[in-house]
Amino acid sequence: MRHHEQCIRALLERFGDRELRGGVSYEDAALWANDATENQLTSAIAMFNDARTRDRSIQSPFEGLTRRRTRGRRDLPDVLTVCEFELLKEIAARVQAAARCGRASGRRQ
Repeated sequence: MRHHEQCIRALLERFGDRELRGGVSYEDAALWANDATENQLTSAIAMFNDARTRDRSIQSPFEGLTRRRTRGRRDLPDVLTVCEFELLKEIAARVQAAARCGRASGRRQ
């Protein structure tokens, strides 16, 4: 529940002063959805679906919107390979060991 609460904040920042019933147009929702993360949009859709379940007079402005799907890691820039990650771990261990040696001998870093 806390996850949805955090995700819905962006919607509330934009439309929090509007009525739930009819306060957000389809156009406004579509524009907002373009800048929202997938999790924010999913939470907004869930909130309106839940409201509609409780009150059939509420229409979701997100109804019929398609979500942009990410391609997962393929869209992330500069993802390390397993070999690069292992090398990075090795270098970090060496730097930490050198720092411990410097502290043990009384040298300041």
